[in-house]
Amino acid sequence: MFDANLKRSYNKKLKKYMNPYDYAMKLISIHPDLEKAWKLKDEIAGFYCSCTLKNAPEEIERIIQDFLHSEIDELVKFGYTMINWKNEIVHSFIVSRAEYSISKKTGKAAVESKRINNAKIEKANSTIKTMIKSGNGYTNWERFRNRVMLILEKGIEFEIDEKDGRVKMVAKKEPEK
Repeated sequence: MFDANLKRSYNKKLKKYMNPYDYAMKLISIHPDLEKAWKLKDEIAGFYCSCTLKNAPEEIERIIQDFLHSEIDELVKFGYTMINWKNEIVHSFIVSRAEYSISKKTGKAAVESKRINNAKIEKANSTIKTMIKSGNGYTNWERFRNRVMLILEKGIEFEIDEKDGRVKMVAKKEPEK
């Protein structure tokens, strides 16, 4: 998004051609704290992209010190948060599996290491919270549970129990490929 080579469009207020990168640079030039925060943001983004389990402990220490010495209250607090979660951050660099793909154009194989994270759980929790908000509160637990399972798990079948008329899960079908 912040590529300096992106196409520029004319801004009538500023009377010049600009792209998202130009806007970002103009914004961070407003105050030195913004520039410092932007550099720290880039530093932590680079840390997550380029570090390995081997060098993560040293790099996280360096980054924490940079945040603590930034003299910006919010970033110093973030530095302390990183201290509290340092072990978990370092452990996030553990490679859980390798994913192989073959390029259709070149035919070359590429290996991508997949690291441990809780993104799927966070996504499920977010979906459930959205369901609760949009449902204006569920009073029937079984109906709510069935709704959650229907949305989160693809391929579930339900049937109505003839004795009491309740809806129950029957089986999970294998997804079609």
